[in-house]
Amino acid sequence: MVDKLFKYLLVFCYFFGIQSLEATTNTNTDASFKINFNKAWQFRNINNDSTIYYATKALTISNNAKINTKKIDLYTVLILSYIQKGDYTSAIEKAQQAQKLIDYFNLKEKEAKLLMWTGNIYQSMGFSSKALEYLFKAAKSKPNNSIKKEILYHTALVYYSLNEIEQCRNKAHQSISIQSDKNNLENSVNAFILLSNIYNSFDSINFYLNKAYNIVKDDPEMEYKKVVVLNNQALLYDMVGKIKLRNKKYLEAINIAKYRHFTSFLTELYNNYSYVL
Repeated sequence: MVDKLFKYLLVFCYFFGIQSLEATTNTNTDASFKINFNKAWQFRNINNDSTIYYATKALTISNNAKINTKKIDLYTVLILSYIQKGDYTSAIEKAQQAQKLIDYFNLKEKEAKLLMWTGNIYQSMGFSSKALEYLFKAAKSKPNNSIKKEILYHTALVYYSLNEIEQCRNKAHQSISIQSDKNNLENSVNAFILLSNIYNSFDSINFYLNKAYNIVKDDPEMEYKKVVVLNNQALLYDMVGKIKLRNKKYLEAINIAKYRHFTSFLTELYNNYSYVL
């Protein structure tokens, strides 16, 4: 049960923190750049290939010094898409290109998040020690509270993979304790889901999943994360034989995934639901 729940943590947290990127475009930005950037964002969690295609087009258009911060944002979109595809070589390549840009234009405010996502690449590859190295660098680079909250969560995730449960629990609670703003609430959801995985009792798992659900239930911007939470709740109810609740959660998750075209996750939901029928 725990392993199956944890699977979704690695796959579906990656676009957290990028929701505000669309707002970085302005009337002075080239129209083609805005169109391609927005399309890249619209395809997140739906089609990685399309996200990569439009982000790459926007990156090509953005070759002037006035929009270098936006180029870093595009590199981040590409890094996360390549992680989801399992193309770690390309993800590392984009991270290195972004780091060169940060160094050349002294964009230090972007460095902590890039270090964090670079650590995430190595964690996805199974290199936990290397991942922690980058996460510790990110923590030392004087991030603001919003990014610090993310770094703590991803550090907790690495400790979970190493079965260092106390370290995982401590880092997850530290992450939750940092005040969330509108663009940062999803990180608290991720931390609650992670905490639900370190317990074996129904009450404890249910407690943390309910915490996560209460954040996402009425937020249209977090419907993808809501599907993740609903799926995990369905898995939990199946484990204890609560059939009606299990089916209700699966059907709600499937309906949202169908409506929002979360294609890859929809396949997983259908497989899970058909297996228990």
